[in-house]
Amino acid sequence: MATFDPAGMQDWLVSHALASGVFSSVNGHEATDVPDPGITAAGWLSVVMPAPMRSGLAVTSARSTWMVRAHLNLFREPRDAIDPALLSAMSTLLGLYMDDLTITNAAGDLLGEFDPMGYAGGQPFQLLAGYLEIGKKHFRTLDLSISIATDDCWAQGRDA
Repeated sequence: MATFDPAGMQDWLVSHALASGVFSSVNGHEATDVPDPGITAAGWLSVVMPAPMRSGLAVTSARSTWMVRAHLNLFREPRDAIDPALLSAMSTLLGLYMDDLTITNAAGDLLGEFDPMGYAGGQPFQLLAGYLEIGKKHFRTLDLSISIATDDCWAQGRDA
């Protein structure tokens, strides 16, 4: 059985965001306080579901969807540069994820594979722009939704 290790997956997300050098801070949870000045990022779990095309009769594989959100103050000047700055930062991060499709933990155990095209039954990666208010401050956001496929997570039946 593979190790279904959400903490290891989250570490993979966050460590790549930190390594990108494009974010002023990175959290492993959704922002509840006003983010730091500059482009900040946060990553968290969104959905876990079976991956039927990767599962068998005796074992279930999983697809987990993770969100990575970049924030930037909505009233930063020049305002026309906000979206390009967010997209540039997320493009850099996405490039790091694409370069490292195999997800392992610190011990080198296989945790899953980044599934950018959605072959494990999920959606391809997606970037979605939006707005968010935190602590009476307004932010422009760019959300990156990615899927991680993990084979053979849970045995089915008592004899498995």
